[in-house]
Amino acid sequence: MPRNIVFTATAGQSSVRWGNTPTTPTLPSLELESPDAGTVDTAISGGRVINNGASSALFILSSTPSATITPSSGTVPAGGSVDYKFTPSTAIEHTITLTNVSGGATTGSPALFTPDAAAPSVGTTVATLKAYASTTGSSLPFSATVLPLEGDVPAGYTLESPDDATLKASILSTHSDGSAAVVVVSGHTDGTAGSSGTIRLQTATAGSSTALTASAISALLTNITVSTGAYGTTVLTDFSTPSRTWWANSRTICARYVIDPPSPGSTALQAVVDVQAFGGRALVEVVFENCRMNTASPTAPAAATYTGATVSVNGGAAIATVDASGAYEGEHSKFRAWYASTWIGGDPGLRVTQTHTELQLHPMFWKMAAASTASLTACGALTYTPWSPVSHSTSMGATGDHPGIGPLPMWSARALQTGDYRAWNAVEVNDLGALTYDINYRDSTTGLPPTIAELNGKSMQSNWPNLYAGGHPGGGTGWKDSHHPACGLMGFISRPSPVFIEIAQKIAVWNGTLTRNDNGATERDTGIFISGYQTRGKAWGIRSLGHATFLTPDALPWKAAGKASLTANLAYLDEWRTAPLQTGLAIMWELRTDLPYNRNTWVTRVNYKLWQHHYLLWEVAKIASARIVAPANQTAADTCADWLLSHSVKWVNDQAATGSWRYMP
Repeated sequence: MPRNIVFTATAGQSSVRWGNTPTTPTLPSLELESPDAGTVDTAISGGRVINNGASSALFILSSTPSATITPSSGTVPAGGSVDYKFTPSTAIEHTITLTNVSGGATTGSPALFTPDAAAPSVGTTVATLKAYASTTGSSLPFSATVLPLEGDVPAGYTLESPDDATLKASILSTHSDGSAAVVVVSGHTDGTAGSSGTIRLQTATAGSSTALTASAISALLTNITVSTGAYGTTVLTDFSTPSRTWWANSRTICARYVIDPPSPGSTALQAVVDVQAFGGRALVEVVFENCRMNTASPTAPAAATYTGATVSVNGGAAIATVDASGAYEGEHSKFRAWYASTWIGGDPGLRVTQTHTELQLHPMFWKMAAASTASLTACGALTYTPWSPVSHSTSMGATGDHPGIGPLPMWSARALQTGDYRAWNAVEVNDLGALTYDINYRDSTTGLPPTIAELNGKSMQSNWPNLYAGGHPGGGTGWKDSHHPACGLMGFISRPSPVFIEIAQKIAVWNGTLTRNDNGATERDTGIFISGYQTRGKAWGIRSLGHATFLTPDALPWKAAGKASLTANLAYLDEWRTAPLQTGLAIMWELRTDLPYNRNTWVTRVNYKLWQHHYLLWEVAKIASARIVAPANQTAADTCADWLLSHSVKWVNDQAATGSWRYMP
């Protein structure tokens, strides 16, 4: 049976959809949408034509090479359907020609399609967790992130475990078909120091259970004290009304609180606290920022100077003591932050992550070609210290290679390659290290990082405050679009925390607001990576925007705004596909579609660095394959990705003897 079928459209054809029928997996099926049909019946059974309008003549189908299509023609009554069976005589590609005998107008184009799979039965194993213990204990609480593939956990289903009857799941976001995309599971497991175990996750019918409330947090926390010298001391004692609940089920609750210094002056100092409570234990995380602004009318906060700022929990010893002078500028500059955390009831000492072999199958990542032989000792020894860049570059704007540059930083790639707890430690610590950089933005009204939609019209080059706007001095911990690492998504996989969700969003905000300069052309919307960004800046910008959008919970406005910005970026990139200067090589040259930039003037024609183009096509392909954009925009995303990917084939197959194919006219 052919796995790829080529469809040829003729007049009156609306769409073609093909895939394996779940009940007869050895035969492909067809589903055709009538020109006057309003919707497509997704309950495929052998293939069918659907007509939701008036009774009309059916398509006539024929195949090259020969294939039996039953029936080959007929009529569809109003609201009716006709089943098909497509039986190829040869296991090679087929061209299906469709003719509408009523002569209806063409309203669409062919599209390959995988039909809705049969709903999984309860108890189907769809994921496996690896649990590494650094301590010995029984019934240790944990939370872990799971990224089910599209369709694995359909709407109305959840996850449970045959290895942990206490495990509960919270679905944070969904795929375009409504199935679970990002899930946090919480449960208990026994641990022996230095050993690993596995926890299977299976589908289950979603039922009702009583989720934990803020009272579970109040039972564990009596106070959190933040002291910042001249800016004052604040003690939070009421945990009954969090500003936000990130997720909650009968095993855990994760909620947010905000602590403001009493005398901030013209700074924007603020402690953003996230608490994840389990039975008898709680993880308290604090991000101390200087970044809060009114997004609509922003005023940059003043730098803060303090010595011995502390955070303590339940009246205990300080979990962090920080001097502002430790930051790069010798003060707590605008848009910088540091992090501190502690466990109430004791650290359970668990690292629980989805297996790396499963993650490699996810369209946001890739399958590794070989196993790792690298030593991970240094990864396991990394720790976070406020103001430290950890393993990130302190000259991000400088030329040259660095382990942080690429689709994923080296340490994240090691985690994806090995699943080793030491590599995941490096992921967590380095993602937290991103807070040291000038990426931190928070809206004073919503209390969240601003959405791309809220930022429209803003640019660091004119009306959006920034620290360095990408032009930071050498040796400083400043961000750079063209060399910045991926942070947030992998951190969340290493350990589910709202801190990582917001790190991903903050990076996307910084990247998107860097510039709107299109080198003389009309400025585009904020968040579109126009000619002011190098091709690699476009690649990493779209990658980080995709990570933030995918990771953001469906309930947050950032999600829809991120999807819209991805769609706008893909539409912008697609302008190169139809540009008059485009050659058969399928490339995106630097600058604008009508104004190519020659990076090496000693070359008489336009010179372009294809390795940067390869960065871009990788990231666009992953975003299209993960189907992150809204369903209505998926076809456009696929078209853009397919065109960019065609370059790799053309590079090999379309070479002219003169080498002229290498150049633009």
